[in-house]
Amino acid sequence: PPPSTCSGSQIDVNTLNGGEPGTYSWFTTFPSEGNQITQPVTITGDTPVWVLFTETATGCTDSAQVILPLAPEPLFSYTVPPQLCIGDLLDVNTLNGFEPGTYQWYDDIPSAGNLITGSVSYSVSSVVWLLFIDNVTGCTDSTEVLITVNSLPDFTLNTPQPICEGATYDLTTLNGSGSGTFLWYEGLPSLGNLMPDVVIPQTANSYWAVFSDNATGCIDSAEVNIPVLPPPSAIMSGSAT
Repeated sequence: PPPSTCSGSQIDVNTLNGGEPGTYSWFTTFPSEGNQITQPVTITGDTPVWVLFTETATGCTDSAQVILPLAPEPLFSYTVPPQLCIGDLLDVNTLNGFEPGTYQWYDDIPSAGNLITGSVSYSVSSVVWLLFIDNVTGCTDSTEVLITVNSLPDFTLNTPQPICEGATYDLTTLNGSGSGTFLWYEGLPSLGNLMPDVVIPQTANSYWAVFSDNATGCIDSAEVNIPVLPPPSAIMSGSAT
């Protein structure tokens, strides 16, 4: 019997000829009514064709219907991508399903896109494409997958009030609006030290608020300078006795 053929693929029916001495002619319907097939046949479903055999020795003919079977569409799955924050890395190959076959990811439709081979940093929501090749039939199918990138968190900070040198300051009083968590650092968060709620600011100190959004887990930061007032200069008058 003819092999199963993937949807949209072509098959040359002459490759199905047997080895008996004679002539094989292929038709789209019954040979007395149909058109002879001279080009490869495109398969979009189970496709009936007719073969007419003319025996060399006797000149006698016989015919038979042949079904060109359509291979089943590949079945495959993938894991829905996690929502990302701006600049996060994602290796889409970690989203592959478990069906026997080859998973290939592209940054556009597979026929025009570039193959994604490793982790990619995403700054905006993006569509990628998954191409699956079935191990059994060799047939392929593809689908687009949305990678969602959340925007930066929306938060505010309160304006710091000046304090006297040496006085304590509660950094949590600077926490403004936003549904999330505020953490405070001395210096850049990537380099600075996580601070307690209450500090004694120095003139040259700068503090950074790191805000983590409850809904997305994404973070953003902002710098705050607390004005530190110098101690007053005492002026004394009069004479010593």
